[in-house]
Amino acid sequence: MEGLSIPHMELKASQRECIGHRGRCFDVSVRGRGVTALAATASEDGSARIWRVGTGEHVGAVAHVQDEVLRVAWAPTVVEDACGS
Repeated sequence: MEGLSIPHMELKASQRECIGHRGRCFDVSVRGRGVTALAATASEDGSARIWRVGTGEHVGAVAHVQDEVLRVAWAPTVVEDACGS
């Protein structure tokens, strides 16, 4: 299992690691700022996942396909439905 590090976020910790993908991450899209930010990741393991950046908590998987997921992007209504934001 590989982790996703997001060192550029302005958090009290110098780095957050999100563990859950079983392969390399090809894309990351962040929505929001600081500890309330959400990150979506695309991976070669065929999944797109959502994370709470402030805690590294895995919120859920959005897609799970046989091929790689190469890109992710946010749509405001999808974020609100999926995460209750």
